[in-house]
Amino acid sequence: MEKRFNKRDFVYILSCILFIAFSLWFELNNYGKAFPEQTIKFDVDRRESRGIAEQFLGKLNIGLSDYHHAIAFDYNKASKVFIEKEVGIEESGDLLNKEFRIWHWSNRWFKSLSKEEVRVDVTPAGEITLFEHIIPEEASSPSLPIDKARKLTHTFLRDILK
Repeated sequence: MEKRFNKRDFVYILSCILFIAFSLWFELNNYGKAFPEQTIKFDVDRRESRGIAEQFLGKLNIGLSDYHHAIAFDYNKASKVFIEKEVGIEESGDLLNKEFRIWHWSNRWFKSLSKEEVRVDVTPAGEITLFEHIIPEEASSPSLPIDKARKLTHTFLRDILK
C-alpha cells in the first residue's frame, strides 16, 4: 500500500525545515548573549591548573605528598547572578571574564579522616584567586611577635603573590 506525498505534505515538510533553520540561526546568534559561560577562554586546562597550584604551594613550603587531590571547575554563583541583574546578560560577559574572574579551577588537597585541607583556585587565565589552608582547631602553632608577623606578611605579599 503505497501512499504518495501530496502538496500539503510538502508544505508541512518545508515549513519544518524552515523552522529548524530559523531556530538554528537564532540560537547561533543569541546563545552567547544568554549564556556568558560560552565566552570563557581557557588558557589553562585542568592539568595545568594543578601544576600552577602546586607551584604556588611549593613557594609556601606546603608539602602535598600525603594528600589526595580533587579538582573541579566552578564559579561564584552569587556574583554571576548579581552582575547579570545589574548590567544585563549581554554586557555581563566581558565583566565576568575579565574584571571579576568568577570562573575557576578549584584544586583541593585533603587527608582522609582529617580536617586538614588545602585549597587553591586558579582562573582559566592561570591566576590564583584563592588560597585556603584549613587546619584543626586543636593544632598547636608557635606564638609570633607582632613585628615578625608583619615581616612574614609583607614577604608573602611581595614575593609569593607578586
